[in-house]
Amino acid sequence: QAEVVVRPVEVLGLAAHHGAALEVRPVAEAELRTADELWMTSSTKEVLAIVRLDGSSVGTGEFAGRPGPVTRRMHDWYRTFRDEVMRHADA
Repeated sequence: QAEVVVRPVEVLGLAAHHGAALEVRPVAEAELRTADELWMTSSTKEVLAIVRLDGSSVGTGEFAGRPGPVTRRMHDWYRTFRDEVMRHADA
Protein backbone atom coordinates (compact mmCIF):
# COMPACT_ATOMS: atom_id res chain seq x y z
CA GLN A 1 0.00 0.00 0.00
CA ALA A 2 1.30 3.45 -0.93
CA GLU A 3 2.22 5.91 1.78
CA VAL A 4 0.33 9.20 1.63
CA VAL A 5 2.11 12.32 2.85
CA VAL A 6 0.13 15.50 3.43
CA ARG A 7 1.95 18.78 3.08
CA PRO A 8 0.35 22.16 3.70
CA VAL A 9 1.08 23.17 0.11
CA GLU A 10 -1.15 20.31 -1.13
CA VAL A 11 -4.03 21.43 1.06
CA LEU A 12 -3.57 25.05 -0.02
CA GLY A 13 -3.49 23.95 -3.66
CA LEU A 14 -6.70 21.96 -3.24
CA ALA A 15 -8.44 24.91 -1.64
CA ALA A 16 -7.34 27.21 -4.47
CA HIS A 17 -8.41 24.63 -7.07
CA HIS A 18 -11.91 24.61 -5.56
CA GLY A 19 -12.06 28.41 -5.16
CA ALA A 20 -11.79 28.41 -1.36
CA ALA A 21 -9.73 31.18 0.19
CA LEU A 22 -7.28 30.05 2.87
CA GLU A 23 -4.73 32.15 4.69
CA VAL A 24 -1.47 31.09 6.27
CA ARG A 25 -0.56 33.51 9.05
CA PRO A 26 0.08 33.72 12.77
CA VAL A 27 -3.15 33.57 14.79
CA ALA A 28 -3.65 35.15 18.20
CA GLU A 29 -4.97 32.96 21.01
CA ALA A 30 -8.08 35.15 21.34
CA GLU A 31 -8.90 34.54 17.67
CA LEU A 32 -8.59 30.77 18.17
CA ARG A 33 -10.98 30.89 21.10
CA THR A 34 -13.67 32.67 19.07
CA ALA A 35 -13.26 30.76 15.79
CA ASP A 36 -16.28 29.19 14.08
CA GLU A 37 -14.08 26.25 13.05
CA LEU A 38 -10.55 25.01 13.62
CA TRP A 39 -8.77 22.30 11.67
CA MET A 40 -5.25 21.11 11.11
CA THR A 41 -3.40 19.09 8.54
CA SER A 42 -0.58 16.61 8.97
CA SER A 43 0.90 13.52 7.35
CA THR A 44 -0.83 11.18 9.79
CA LYS A 45 -4.17 12.98 10.26
CA GLU A 46 -4.70 14.39 6.74
CA VAL A 47 -7.38 17.05 7.51
CA LEU A 48 -8.57 16.89 11.11
CA ALA A 49 -11.24 18.98 12.82
CA ILE A 50 -10.32 20.48 16.17
CA VAL A 51 -13.61 20.37 18.05
CA ARG A 52 -12.42 21.12 21.59
CA LEU A 53 -9.89 23.66 22.82
CA ASP A 54 -8.87 23.52 26.48
CA GLY A 55 -12.03 21.56 27.28
CA SER A 56 -14.42 23.98 25.55
CA SER A 57 -16.29 23.32 22.32
CA VAL A 58 -15.01 25.12 19.24
CA GLY A 59 -17.68 27.10 17.40
CA THR A 60 -21.27 27.88 18.28
CA GLY A 61 -24.73 26.82 17.24
CA GLU A 62 -25.31 23.75 15.12
CA PHE A 63 -21.59 22.95 14.68
CA ALA A 64 -20.40 23.61 18.23
CA GLY A 65 -18.01 20.82 19.13
CA ARG A 66 -18.40 19.19 15.70
CA PRO A 67 -16.57 19.48 12.38
CA GLY A 68 -17.96 22.47 10.51
CA PRO A 69 -18.80 22.83 6.82
CA VAL A 70 -15.40 24.21 5.74
CA THR A 71 -13.54 21.43 7.55
CA ARG A 72 -15.80 18.74 6.10
CA ARG A 73 -15.46 20.18 2.59
CA MET A 74 -11.65 20.36 2.88
CA HIS A 75 -11.56 16.80 4.24
CA ASP A 76 -13.69 15.54 1.35
CA TRP A 77 -11.55 17.34 -1.23
CA TYR A 78 -8.40 15.89 0.29
CA ARG A 79 -9.78 12.35 0.41
CA THR A 80 -10.81 12.55 -3.24
CA PHE A 81 -7.37 13.90 -4.17
CA ARG A 82 -5.68 11.16 -2.16
CA ASP A 83 -7.79 8.37 -3.63
CA GLU A 84 -7.90 9.53 -7.24
CA VAL A 85 -4.57 11.26 -7.76
CA MET A 86 -1.96 10.33 -5.18
CA ARG A 87 -2.62 6.59 -5.03
CA HIS A 88 -2.74 6.28 -8.84
CA ALA A 89 0.55 8.16 -9.20
CA ASP A 90 2.31 5.45 -7.16
CA ALA A 91 0.80 2.56 -9.14
